[in-house]
Amino acid sequence: MDAPVEIPTLSEAQIRALLDEYAQVNGEIERLAQEEQTSIDESLPESSRHAIAAIKARYSARCTPLAAQLDALGSQIRVAVIEHGTTVKTKHYQAIWSKPRVTWDDAAPQGYAAIHEEILQFRIERLPTCSIRKR
Repeated sequence: MDAPVEIPTLSEAQIRALLDEYAQVNGEIERLAQEEQTSIDESLPESSRHAIAAIKARYSARCTPLAAQLDALGSQIRVAVIEHGTTVKTKHYQAIWSKPRVTWDDAAPQGYAAIHEEILQFRIERLPTCSIRKR
């Protein structure tokens, strides 16, 4: 088994540099995707592009009411599963019920813990997480 890889702690400036690099690479991927689509569009005759647009419009018109129906069904299922109080599974989908998440204002228990240190054994601090979102 390989030893865990140690990741050095980075400064905020280094993290910003990584985010800038991330943005540059992501921008290049988006540019290449656009270039690919342009190449496809330029290789098709005008009549084919119009035919493709007509097909997309026809299917979009058929999918829009189905998407609305799907949203309504999803809302109805969510409400029903919450009331039912347990996960419901079918062959293709499952509606997962999750217990309510309990949160505390950490300031009050920390103040109490300053006097009653024995309660600190019940405190669990999870690892932080990070997601990268485009601004």
